[in-house]
Amino acid sequence: MNKIIDFSEALENAGKDNKKTLVLGNGFSIKYFNYNNLLEESSLGESARQLFDNLDTVDFEQVVRALDEASLVAAAFGQNETSQMYHDEADVVRNALVDTIRSTHPENKFEIADEIPSCAKFLREFSQIFTLNYDLLLYWVRLVGNLNFSDGFGKGKELNGYRGPFREDAYCCVYNLHGGLHLFPTSDGKLEKRLAGAESSILAALNESVAVQKRMPLYVAEGTSSAKMAKINSDPYLRHCYDQLSKVSGNVFIFGHSANQNDEHIYKALFSSDMEMMYFCVYQPNADVDAISAELDRYKRKYGRKKRYVLVDSQTANVWPEN
Repeated sequence: MNKIIDFSEALENAGKDNKKTLVLGNGFSIKYFNYNNLLEESSLGESARQLFDNLDTVDFEQVVRALDEASLVAAAFGQNETSQMYHDEADVVRNALVDTIRSTHPENKFEIADEIPSCAKFLREFSQIFTLNYDLLLYWVRLVGNLNFSDGFGKGKELNGYRGPFREDAYCCVYNLHGGLHLFPTSDGKLEKRLAGAESSILAALNESVAVQKRMPLYVAEGTSSAKMAKINSDPYLRHCYDQLSKVSGNVFIFGHSANQNDEHIYKALFSSDMEMMYFCVYQPNADVDAISAELDRYKRKYGRKKRYVLVDSQTANVWPEN
């Protein structure tokens, strides 16, 4: 029988003055954002869905890029109607991404304002945060909760609703391991983040970026660890975040994750790092504790036999107040 300790005990064991790293999984956001699959929730037609299948991807960006390239090829061969069809379908896919996000995501930070203080208190226990989520909840909590967590864009310039570029030499303690809906690649291969005014919805700003400016956010939506790692290796920012995860030391807390094999690359980095102790939070009402322990033991055997972990009751962390 695996012993499960309270979050307060885990903090005490880790030590108040010792460096603590937090890794956030989808469970952090599940109360507010549906991560089942943006593609499954979208209103795309059969032809567009077939293209996702043919390309073996759930990445909207990859499909849009394929359609844009097909449009250019058709135009070069004088097939103007076909070219326009591909062009229009690319817009359909872009708009479907925006519509799906807006239908499953809180409209703005004010909708969760009453619950942010509790989450901010939880986050203040950590010196750096790695998130696997590409929603905006952590972004909002940092803003509203007055958290001093820099994301590496501090040396960038603000222009036309964006701030950037991200710089590896800038102070950074928040790493978006799988990208984010607010992060947009530039034409010269850099990365900038989308901003919103104090009273406006960033989802409206995202709508303008995707539907009007025809830009796609940087996020990792692949279904397997190897496919996710391929996407990470294809982008300098994502690779930098992953490299930083591989360099963690001290105590690491995992919250909102099930240790599934589709994120094995995360555990490879952690168990191969200088991590001293992993505190793995489990949601006891429906967690398969034995299965989680079996996966963690497998990662230990494969990547770091001397690494230790302890299971923690995630409910005792009081991240989001219970309604």
